[in-house]
Amino acid sequence: MLRCCFGKSEEETMREMDEIRASILPRSPSQYYSIYSTPAGRIPILETDEYPFFTYNKSINFISATTTAVKADYAMLVKAHNGGQPIVNELMRCNMSNDALLKVYRDFFCNSAYRVDDQVQHRKDVAVIGESHVRAFKRNLDKISEEPLKHRFENGFAILVKMQTSADELIAHFYASFAKPRLPQRGTDEGLTEEEKEKFGLN
Repeated sequence: MLRCCFGKSEEETMREMDEIRASILPRSPSQYYSIYSTPAGRIPILETDEYPFFTYNKSINFISATTTAVKADYAMLVKAHNGGQPIVNELMRCNMSNDALLKVYRDFFCNSAYRVDDQVQHRKDVAVIGESHVRAFKRNLDKISEEPLKHRFENGFAILVKMQTSADELIAHFYASFAKPRLPQRGTDEGLTEEEKEKFGLN
């Protein structure tokens, strides 16, 4: 049975799915804005198709885990600066983890195109705010690279608090409201059978 097919036949809904995928899934960087701004849940999915649910769940967990990694790398950056050490390597590492977080958010926006449940738009709205904080953090890192002033490091900590708040709100809402079977919180493949890992390409 198709989820939310609104009285259409399975063939009609499958055709709609293909058309929407072709129109909104990004094939180039210029198409990213569409994924970022268009309403969530536009692609109906088969109730029995586990993969969209799995990737949606995994991308939420990755937002939480990668936000934690950015915080750890930033702490190392500040520690090096306060200790009078060169910060080039730490700054590069922090930029890399922050860029990885931006990619994870992008993946989440892509996964949000699927109609996994009736809360998908709310979670995307939360993620849009979170991603804006990640971009603000990146701009602050660029300023630190230009001149490592004290107030810029302090501003970085303030932005990190907002990033963590958004990530926490997103994952808390997901685990409180998502009805399908879920991965363990903050995990990626724990609790899956070997067959399931094979199905999702985790082996």
